[in-house]
This record gives sequence, structure tokens and C-alpha cells, in this order.
Amino acid sequence: MKVAVVTGGNAAEMSNGDPILLAAIERAGHQALHWRWDNESVDWSSIDAALIRSTWDYFGRPKEFRAWLVAVQTQTTLVNPPALLEWNRDKRYLVPDAGNSIRVPEII
Repeated sequence: MKVAVVTGGNAAEMSNGDPILLAAIERAGHQALHWRWDNESVDWSSIDAALIRSTWDYFGRPKEFRAWLVAVQTQTTLVNPPALLEWNRDKRYLVPDAGNSIRVPEII
């Protein structure tokens, strides 16, 4: 199985934990790849699963990131549930809501 660990443009270099994660994927018998979400040369249908890791630059390009999410989930399996990614895209959940608790979407 080919598994892509997905990062953002500002995370083109691996973070400290990425080599550990990639090695764990390899130890599990899978091929681990490290790709940027906005890399237009990537054929997402050529991998079996995409794991969103550190796409920190999406907030500066929300429409582009949303379009990528919609497209990529038709081409491969997103390990992170798309509904949760969509919810997390909008940071309004970080604003205190008069004492209400944070409501995470039902994803299962």
C-alpha cells in the first residue's frame, strides 16, 4: 500500500516527527511518501491513502484547499475523515461560545 503523508508549502521540509511516522509506515509494510497538498504534479489516484499531517498553509488559501479536499477524496482514501477536516478548516470553534462546549462533528 502507498501512503502519502501530506504537508503544506511551509512544511516542505520534514518536521521532527515526520521521519518517525514515515519509518513506522514502512515498518508496517507500506510505501511511505511525503507530499505537499498543493503539489500539482502529484497524481493522488496513484496512492492508496493520504494522511493529512501538517497542511498549515491552508488557512491562507481556504478556497483552494477546500477544492483540493473535494477532489482528492474522489481519488484516494483520506485517513482523516473529510467531515472533520472540513470542520477544522473553519477556526470559529476556537472562539468561546458563552460557556458552551466545543461541538465536534459526528464522523462515525
